Amino acid sequence: MKACGTVTGAALLCSLLVATAGGASICLELSSGSHRTAYRLHPDDRLRLSFHHSLYGSLVEEHFRVSPDGFQLFEARYAELRLAEFYGHELATFDNGSWIVRTAA
Repeated sequence: MKACGTVTGAALLCSLLVATAGGASICLELSSGSHRTAYRLHPDDRLRLSFHHSLYGSLVEEHFRVSPDGFQLFEARYAELRLAEFYGHELATFDNGSWIVRTAA
């Protein structure tokens, strides 16, 4: 993932900027406080979103593949089995301290 710009200004959590001609790439903008950084993403690039679940406080990791249609979830990792169940996953496997769900994508 290559940075396509750094901006200071109003805080945004996360936003997608307009796709370039032909959908060859998109720009993902992340920000923290007054610091924003944009990353250029291309089809088949991968990214990971990690956060603590708002109800249970446990770690969740979502792994995405960039496609011309947007982000496609291909794997999710949960610190607790109840989180996998909360999201409706019936077949999670335990590996190296995480409950893992892999999608068919």
